[in-house]
Amino acid sequence: MKNNIIKTGISLFVISLFVFSSCTKTNVKHGNKRIIGTWELTSQKSTSLESGTDTYSYTTNTCGYDNYSYTYTGMDSTIIEGTTVHEYYSYSNTENGETNADSGDTTYTQDYASWITFNEDGTCKLKESAKETDYNGYPDTWDHESTGYWSWIDSYEEKSGIAVDFENMDKSSNGTMRLYIKTLDKEQLVFDYTTTYTRSYEYTNWYNYCSSDDVDVYRTTQGNSTGTESGEMSFTKQ
Repeated sequence: MKNNIIKTGISLFVISLFVFSSCTKTNVKHGNKRIIGTWELTSQKSTSLESGTDTYSYTTNTCGYDNYSYTYTGMDSTIIEGTTVHEYYSYSNTENGETNADSGDTTYTQDYASWITFNEDGTCKLKESAKETDYNGYPDTWDHESTGYWSWIDSYEEKSGIAVDFENMDKSSNGTMRLYIKTLDKEQLVFDYTTTYTRSYEYTNWYNYCSSDDVDVYRTTQGNSTGTESGEMSFTKQ
């Protein structure tokens, strides 16, 4: 569950509907030109709450792989500075009537980067890159790219925020963002945010080898979750 919360936290930027409040901005008189270009996510402060249900089913149960499901709730408070992550989390899950809970306060590093590019013609591009280690200890690289359109959400002169709509986002989530600007100058873009989201997913992975059946065992994961997150994101101009 802890990993689910972390991954949800860092991916909310690309999959959620953002609604911002208490926004201030400085030095955005020339925002139409200043926002053009590529911006890299450099830091993030966030607090998220999530709850959901996951169901697991196997292609065979003769080796003891019984289908099961569980429900969970979790809280995650994270500060990300570059590759350093400081995180406090607490969560609980219930399976077959038995509830387990855990909490932690930890600092670690993650190899993750995110960039968003705003073009003068109203198009935009989002790129993500992450490197992780799978359960076998092998490195796993994940890259994602989405294209779409952006526009000012208010009058051309005010420039209090932008709306971004990605064309090829995960269909299980909302791909529209509203970014209300806190700071926009030649080198920095900062905004505060609060978001709610709903996700659903289904995928199948190889799980193990069942020698009694002489077959590979695959596990299908089906899940859904809802959550909220609030915080601040900071970008630098590339």
